[in-house]
Amino acid sequence: MMTKRERKKALKQMQAVSDGFYDHAVKIGVHPFIEFCGLMNEYIKACEAANAKGIDFTECNTHTGQQLPMAPYNVEYVNEKLECIFTGRSVMARIEDILFTKSAVTELKHRVGTLEVISAGILKGKS
Repeated sequence: MMTKRERKKALKQMQAVSDGFYDHAVKIGVHPFIEFCGLMNEYIKACEAANAKGIDFTECNTHTGQQLPMAPYNVEYVNEKLECIFTGRSVMARIEDILFTKSAVTELKHRVGTLEVISAGILKGKS
């Protein structure tokens, strides 16, 4: 557990590590390896957002059971990076699979389009 001040310092250090990683990864020249920088930066952004809300992001992990809050578009971005790195494998559940029943997704996509469905944030079973 860290104080807000410690978390702010950690975020700066995390960004410095990510920046350094990117420089080295580009020199190596393996594109999927470079994509790890995108994952790190997305994690840092999520941590910054959590910290701004007073959430101790250092406690957000599978061991504590506390989830790091992430917007649906952030989950999609992480999956894109994972699919690039690991060739078609994503590990984060898609927002559609969590929030909507299949029939509700089909109907909403038909009425308003995919992007609006993802950003709507309607919980499964609620109208």
